[in-house]
Amino acid sequence: MIVHIPKYHGFAELLVTDERGNEIGVAVADRAFDDRGAQESSRRVSIRNKALTTLAKSVPDINVGAELIAYDQKQVPVVPNEPGAIISVARPGPRQRALPLVEIERRSRPEQDEELRRKNAETSAIFAQMNEGRRGGS
Repeated sequence: MIVHIPKYHGFAELLVTDERGNEIGVAVADRAFDDRGAQESSRRVSIRNKALTTLAKSVPDINVGAELIAYDQKQVPVVPNEPGAIISVARPGPRQRALPLVEIERRSRPEQDEELRRKNAETSAIFAQMNEGRRGGS
């Protein structure tokens, strides 16, 4: 069975079709009943539970772990590619490094601050020129 649920709005009834698209009927919400209705409701629940039990018995038991192991055993073994080249980090000599040593320029904190102020002033000047150009062109 296929139950068609509206995509863009709420629903009070649902169209039910079979696999081929043949209409089976329309499903509506179950209503609360009086005493006779309570008996009918109880009968429906009993029928539903029996149907679920029957369906549960018809489904085969699956051992997921065993299925995964069996699937893995059917696969071709993974063979790594041959390496294209080998890089050694152990060079002869007193300095055994994989990368060349890069000297880092050390500056004092006041020098770093002064360079940052200079860069900020340059950036501010560029923005001021851009703003003047916008005002003049408007």
